[in-house]
Amino acid sequence: MLAEYIETWRLTGPAGRRFLTGGTLFAIRMFMFYAAFPLFAKERGYDAATIGWLVGGAALSLFVFGVPVTAFGSRGHTRRLLMIGPLIASSGQLLLIYFVGRSFSISFLAALVSGMASTVFWILGDPLLAATTPPHKRAHIFALKFSLVTCGFAVGSGLGGWIPATLELVGLRAQRALDATILVIACLDIASSIIYSTIPAIPTPSPAKSSQLRSAPARFRINFGILLFIFLLTVPDIGMAFGHNSIRPFLSLFFEEQLGLSSALIGTTMFCLAMAGGISALFIPGIARRLGNLRAIGLLRTTGALMILLCFSGVGTLVVIALLISYYSMVDGTEATFITEAMERLPVEQRTVFSGMYSMLWSASSFCASALSGRLQEDIGFGVAYSVGVAGYLLSVAWILGVFPRLPSLGGTMEQATAPASAVDEVVVAGKRS
Repeated sequence: MLAEYIETWRLTGPAGRRFLTGGTLFAIRMFMFYAAFPLFAKERGYDAATIGWLVGGAALSLFVFGVPVTAFGSRGHTRRLLMIGPLIASSGQLLLIYFVGRSFSISFLAALVSGMASTVFWILGDPLLAATTPPHKRAHIFALKFSLVTCGFAVGSGLGGWIPATLELVGLRAQRALDATILVIACLDIASSIIYSTIPAIPTPSPAKSSQLRSAPARFRINFGILLFIFLLTVPDIGMAFGHNSIRPFLSLFFEEQLGLSSALIGTTMFCLAMAGGISALFIPGIARRLGNLRAIGLLRTTGALMILLCFSGVGTLVVIALLISYYSMVDGTEATFITEAMERLPVEQRTVFSGMYSMLWSASSFCASALSGRLQEDIGFGVAYSVGVAGYLLSVAWILGVFPRLPSLGGTMEQATAPASAVDEVVVAGKRS
């Protein structure tokens, strides 16, 4: 198995490798934010409902900026967007340090801006890897991406608790320690932008004008139908977004308020959870080969949702953590399998559109889930709030098992297998021609 992933890393080329390296830094900063920001905002006087709005604001960036990022990315500006997005996000982190606790409206806008790193990563990443990786290695490249990103999540989750805990030990007040942690997140955004700037960019040759004129009307007629088809492919991620974002942004609060863990223990626990998800993701392609992609996704997500429900059955702290480890192990790797299944059903020129719609729907659903979960936590408690997440996972399973098998496959006939591995700006050929 290890040899397969080493070969996949080699075959994806310098563009894919540098994207994955920058993406791992992005993953570290993302989960540092999830671990530290709720504690940071709580220290500034915000309650769970308000924190839910701010966390949702960071996720909403994908929805707000998704259309322009998708449009410019499909026209050959992938590398530029990957560079600019994290720089914008770093400015959002600095604004959060100053305005959280002073102005909610500006804090919300800052959270929205801070999500730009996520916007460019999630929208542009999968089409880039699909373009730079041979078709027979795509299942492995998406699993490898998810594993690397999830390991980054693990490190970030740990650092989000370890950094403030260490700074408090050397004499900083809790709020100053959390301020410093948010500042580190801004620095990671800048570092990932620098790495993305080294991605090679090879312009795509323009087709002949006559060819453009002949094919344009057909593309125009197809687009409306294919947008509906892409929407049907992305519906399961509405449920996944509700599942993830009703639960995960609030785990640090759950560990502190329900289990009584310190910042250092919260960081260690979240590190272990994310590592479990990252390691298990490497084994999901093998499970999917035996059960089929859709059955594997359905089985694992259903089992993971059950683990969440069992956390509120009166068991002790260690059992709750064990259940959450099982939940991460079951659920996290299924997203790579889902992306593989969906991408293979689409022609290459529609993959950025899919990625953009997928990310925008995830963003809007994440915002609603975070805001709703935060309010339910404040008014009722974690059990009811997390049940929203369980319902989201079950919705995704119902769609994947009931509707997805009935959807046709449009991929295969339009695949351009000759794209060079470093041609980052060939992510979506037809998008540039429209």
